[in-house]
Amino acid sequence: MLGLLSGAVGYVKDKVEQQPPKMATPTHSQQQGYQSDEVLQGYQQQQQQDLQGYQQQSLQGYQHHHQQQKQQGLQGYQQQQQGLHGYQQQSLQTYQQEQKKTTEQQGLQAYQQQQGLQAYHQQQQHQQQKKTTEPFQQSQQQQQPQKELTHQQQPQEKLTQQQQQLNATQESSKLSLQEWIESQESKDGVRFSWNVLPSTRSAAKHLELPISVAFTPLKKRNDLPPLYYRPIQCKNRQCRAILNPFCQVNTGTKIWCCCFCRQYNEFPISYATMNEYHQPAELYSKYNTIEYTLSKQQQQQQQQLGNMTRGRATGYTAPSDGINDQFTLPPVFLFVVDTEVDKEELTAIKGSISMSLSFISPQALVGLITFDRDVTIYVMANTLQNDAYIFHGLTAPSTKTVQRHLQVELLMTSMAQTYGQATQSSGNKFLRPLIDCEAQLQEILYGLERKDRRVHKGKRPLRASGTALSIALSLLELSYPKNTGSGRVFTFLGGPCSYGPGMVVDDDLINSIRSHHDIDTNNCPYLKKTTRFYENLAKSACGNGYVVDLLASSINQVGLYEMKSFANYTGGHMVLCESFSSPQFLTSYQRLFSRDEQGNLEMAFNATMEVKTSRELKVDNVLSPCVACNESGQTVAAGFELNNKNINKLKILCLTPRTNIFINFEVTASETSISQDNKCYIQFITRYQEPSGLQKVRVTTVSRVMADSQRESEMIQRYFDQETAAVLMARLAIYKSEKSLLSGPDVLRYVDCKLIRLSERFAVCSNNDNKTCWFPDYFSLYPQFMYHFRRSHFIQLFNNSPDQTTFYRCMLNRENVIECLTMIQPVLYRYSISSTEAVLLDTSSIQPDCMLLLDTYFVVLIYTGKTIVAWKKEKYHERNGYAHIKELLDRPVQDAQEILARRSIYPQYTETQEGGSQARILLSKVNPTHTHNNTMIIGDSNSSSSSSNSNSNSVSSVLTDDIDLQLFMQHLKEQVKKDLQVLGHKKK
Repeated sequence: MLGLLSGAVGYVKDKVEQQPPKMATPTHSQQQGYQSDEVLQGYQQQQQQDLQGYQQQSLQGYQHHHQQQKQQGLQGYQQQQQGLHGYQQQSLQTYQQEQKKTTEQQGLQAYQQQQGLQAYHQQQQHQQQKKTTEPFQQSQQQQQPQKELTHQQQPQEKLTQQQQQLNATQESSKLSLQEWIESQESKDGVRFSWNVLPSTRSAAKHLELPISVAFTPLKKRNDLPPLYYRPIQCKNRQCRAILNPFCQVNTGTKIWCCCFCRQYNEFPISYATMNEYHQPAELYSKYNTIEYTLSKQQQQQQQQLGNMTRGRATGYTAPSDGINDQFTLPPVFLFVVDTEVDKEELTAIKGSISMSLSFISPQALVGLITFDRDVTIYVMANTLQNDAYIFHGLTAPSTKTVQRHLQVELLMTSMAQTYGQATQSSGNKFLRPLIDCEAQLQEILYGLERKDRRVHKGKRPLRASGTALSIALSLLELSYPKNTGSGRVFTFLGGPCSYGPGMVVDDDLINSIRSHHDIDTNNCPYLKKTTRFYENLAKSACGNGYVVDLLASSINQVGLYEMKSFANYTGGHMVLCESFSSPQFLTSYQRLFSRDEQGNLEMAFNATMEVKTSRELKVDNVLSPCVACNESGQTVAAGFELNNKNINKLKILCLTPRTNIFINFEVTASETSISQDNKCYIQFITRYQEPSGLQKVRVTTVSRVMADSQRESEMIQRYFDQETAAVLMARLAIYKSEKSLLSGPDVLRYVDCKLIRLSERFAVCSNNDNKTCWFPDYFSLYPQFMYHFRRSHFIQLFNNSPDQTTFYRCMLNRENVIECLTMIQPVLYRYSISSTEAVLLDTSSIQPDCMLLLDTYFVVLIYTGKTIVAWKKEKYHERNGYAHIKELLDRPVQDAQEILARRSIYPQYTETQEGGSQARILLSKVNPTHTHNNTMIIGDSNSSSSSSNSNSNSVSSVLTDDIDLQLFMQHLKEQVKKDLQVLGHKKK
């Protein structure tokens, strides 16, 4: 009660203090001064009225004053905005003037350099005093008899040997050879095995390795200007090369000379505004790679913008020549699902397909086919119930039979519209736009279940995989006109085909699926027939423009060895793992739908690539998943055929920014046919369709120096790229093995013979000491690469199934040089308390107080030493004062996550320790300097030294009979020395 009273008293006091003070009561003497109480009341009322009137006047005055300030502020704001707008216009004009001055200065410098080069050529011409007899000059004089050729129209004269040496010295002083190679790859996606080429055909035959180019057609570059017009081509029908920075241009007469055929061409009228200071982007030296967009809709948008984007990039106004409408149909994504799998596996497949629908464009066409013993085709039309057509899987129906049963209508050219409109005929109910059938497709996927069919004991489930793929390709062929479609067939395989055409093994479990030994001994009853069946399907898919992806998941084999034609012909991806629910499959499948910065799928459909060469070179072979087109042309090597078709155009149905193609060239030049500028030129013209429907043309033009005949051998060897050569040799060996040109032991013998002959070319031997033989720096790594390649699973087939070998070789044939080198020679990192470093792939790098990170491309493994394992058991990383132990344990995990994030196919991630079961992966890859045969010998010989004993005991020994790298190099040098001595005696 006291507390309540005290609180009430306090509240009253606060109220009292907040109230205004009361007026004091007048005394008796003061009251006499007033005449009466009425007078006092009237005075108070008058005071209140005066106060209210004053308040009203003050409020009105304040409102009037506020309104005036508001109007003045608005006027001031408008004036400020007008001034800001004028300032922006003035700044824009100033910026444009500065840009114009900068462009003029750059153009003036380029013009002065060009004039200096012309003066040099003119001086060389007067000194030589000989007539020019080039055929392209004669043809130009016949075409333009009234015009006199200027210095820019005349071909460049051959530089002297001193000038070439000076240029080479200047370039080498700026960048090392490896840095220059990496810069060329990052700029144009090109790497040469020999960066200086032999000048004659006879000299090229002694190289032992072909002249090859590792080319990435869709190399990512963010600095390319957008070009929304057609490229300018040479008018020579046998050439048809595209304008590039290596062409000689006369801006005065608007004539350019093709660097491939020396044909003179006139610029179109749209290039009338071109001058020495304002040139198109395709003539800038930094744009050896340029990309054109062939789309009328995009061109109209670019014209509305006033071509300002490209004007800022190149300082040149784009030509306004019109382009025709490009007939493009939306891509199709057809899912072929194996339902003869466990419930958990089927649930994972349905989840993966649902996930991929979120990455596909709403206008893209989708379809669904499932198979077990029968093949089911689902209707994607909006019907009240889910209809389906069922085919028996015993035989593969022909295209006419599928047409008769399904009544599929062809998507005609007249029905093709731009994206966002209807592109589907009403008669085709199996392939519908995703925006129209997504809900129904999700409902069908939700209801997919494995059929309750009894599988007898000792029998395999029946799968009609071959029939399902045949019907899927027939459906696409009936839906699209020939060679106009673009799409992918995602095939989910949970086991081998055991029923109908394409059968890999029968349903009896007594008969095991084929192995490498069975293939070598020809003990495979279904191999030849099945391989021929899938090869015919792959050719049909390639002819119609469709990609077949093989997504396999099984502990046993599924038949990828027989289906490899789909990857080789159509360029489809191949994924092999143990479960559809594993992170390896889920992440790899998701990365097939990766997007770029603009949100577009990183896919290119129905791509073709032309290879243009100058007269010194011709295409010889292609080592990548592609086929050759039927057309014959100038760049076809005499008598060579690839996939039974002459090489002129390469058809690459599936292109990604990571796809890498190896193209081999043949030198056709003789001593009398060497070009005057002593260079050869190669141009790659890649045409492809994006998932958004845009048709694009990417042009990459490169040049290389032809070696001087006097210093030919030294120049060629000095600019040898041993990394590219190692990958080239690996692809050549696989190519010969896949084509059955060489058997298993013969492939190894072929690699050894090539290594010995190439080493003889680079070896430096002392005349005084017969035992001294060494290799220069630009060749020292190549024998090491070949040593690890001989031990890799690309050649050593033991402990690998045919499906695994097919998967490994498929990835080697499409990845870039750096990733392929990781497959050949894995990368090893060592982590200690004090440092993190890359170490040799050797048993000496395995220490008990360190952690190792092994990257073999297919496997990312973390190995923990014995001492660190003991620290983890004692939980030192959780105690205070041992933060460095925790940091040591986290470092390799973080680096491993970075590797897993950038790899196109998600590798197998494993953590192991010394003595663990997965440690065998590390021990099988390292150089076995310490084995069970020499560890005891080393320990006995060093028993007198305690430090030697501690080191020998700490290094792990490997149980293997393989020789180490040191002994391999010793035998190689001895063999090279003997061969050189024999060659020296023969010459004498």
